Amino acid sequence: MSDSHIAKELKKVCPRKYDAHAISRAAFIIYQQSDIYISSKTENILITLMAMDMGEEFELSEQEFCDLLSELPES
Repeated sequence: MSDSHIAKELKKVCPRKYDAHAISRAAFIIYQQSDIYISSKTENILITLMAMDMGEEFELSEQEFCDLLSELPES
């Protein structure tokens, strides 16, 4: 799974309404897949998204989430 594919998968999680918890769970599932190779930048982004389930202080706004996804390497 490429970095750009990961971004597409994360965007599909909440097409109608932003849901930080659903995104966090999806990031965890992607991160746990043993058949993917991800860059260290993508790994850090996934870890940031997984942390959103740890409390409100870790939740990103919808705009912050979109900005973070735009940082994923195009590969």
